Amino acid sequence: MFKIRYGIPEMSDKSGLLGTIVSSSPTSSILFGPTGYTGHQGPTGSPNIISGGTNKLLYNNSGAAFSTSLATINGSVINISNLQISNLTTNYAPISLLGGTVEFYGDSITLGIGLSVQANRYSTLLSTQYGWTELNTAVSGDLTYDCVTKVYNNHVGGRTSFINIGFNDITVTTVTDKLFYQSRNNYECMLLYLSLPSNNVVNTRSASVIKTGTWNNTTFTTLGMYTTTSGATASTTCTGRYVGFALTLGANITVTIDGVVICTGLLLPASGITTPNGTAISQQIFLYDTFSSIGSTHTVLITNATATNLDIDWFFGFDTTTNFSSVIAISPDQYDFSQTNAPYIGGTPARRNTMLQIQREACHKLRTEYNCKTYFVDASTGWPAGFKGDDGVHPNPSGHKYIQNRVNSVLASGEFTTWM
Repeated sequence: MFKIRYGIPEMSDKSGLLGTIVSSSPTSSILFGPTGYTGHQGPTGSPNIISGGTNKLLYNNSGAAFSTSLATINGSVINISNLQISNLTTNYAPISLLGGTVEFYGDSITLGIGLSVQANRYSTLLSTQYGWTELNTAVSGDLTYDCVTKVYNNHVGGRTSFINIGFNDITVTTVTDKLFYQSRNNYECMLLYLSLPSNNVVNTRSASVIKTGTWNNTTFTTLGMYTTTSGATASTTCTGRYVGFALTLGANITVTIDGVVICTGLLLPASGITTPNGTAISQQIFLYDTFSSIGSTHTVLITNATATNLDIDWFFGFDTTTNFSSVIAISPDQYDFSQTNAPYIGGTPARRNTMLQIQREACHKLRTEYNCKTYFVDASTGWPAGFKGDDGVHPNPSGHKYIQNRVNSVLASGEFTTWM
């Protein structure tokens, strides 16, 4: 049997797809997203979602508000409240960090904008403290949309990584509440990609990905290829119980695993925005649970269902026993969105809290369900007065020292989650 874990909402697979395959068009919607998160929009169109028995994999395509109530579909009651993560574990053993080169991804805060001395930024402070070689690829103004390409183009499997992104997603008005779910998708892509060893990732340009039809290299990443040929395919062998792929939104696909059609005619809307830094793509993970043994191999086949643009960046496979790399995710820091001279007029406390929840839950989900080493550092509260520069946004040397201390607290004793 297979269970779709990412990409569309998770449901309990009661009958198994290796038995009778039933094709059915969605007849109602299940609304999903973090609590208080309005306007979440899933795939559009009317695809046939393959499932067994009466257990239909449905989604919201109306942009309506999230609900945690029980949904009744064809007489079957499905509890979707398990999409919410509660009772978060905040204590665990100290985190194992690798030495050598450590990667830092982010925006102007990680870049150190506003500092007269680069050595005072938190990434350099941590690298000096632990004796790392710092690789800082941060770019001022980057959103999660932009940062995902930096991760794909710079990450080397096996390295420890830090990621501090999301402030600009909160404040840029082009990322509407309805499009905020794409920030979550991009964030999940980065966390998983940074976690996986190189041997568990197959980029689409690899010779081990068998392609039919016409394919060309993408311009945004060094991994991906795209096709506009109807019926074009890309397939490869992935190793592990959990397999899947990451692609750019804007395709109409059919997914087959080990000869079993998982879904057909799944239309994924394009991102719909271009960021201030020029990125016009949004990434999404599709992760499938094969319920197979550790180290099992599976063939993943993606078909371009129509002559639309299909852009696939990477395939993957892993087990809970995989030797994951540590990823430390730092939240956007404290900012008073109510101040009258606020330069970021699109930001609100509600949007900030939504981003914090997205990041915290993504880290927790990957760590607790798949054993990834993803950890969340909440740097959104507790800032003393005088720790920001003149613009009220970028930390001064004391502020960067505060972020360093927050990271050290998590590395030593667990997640700092007093805002919850």
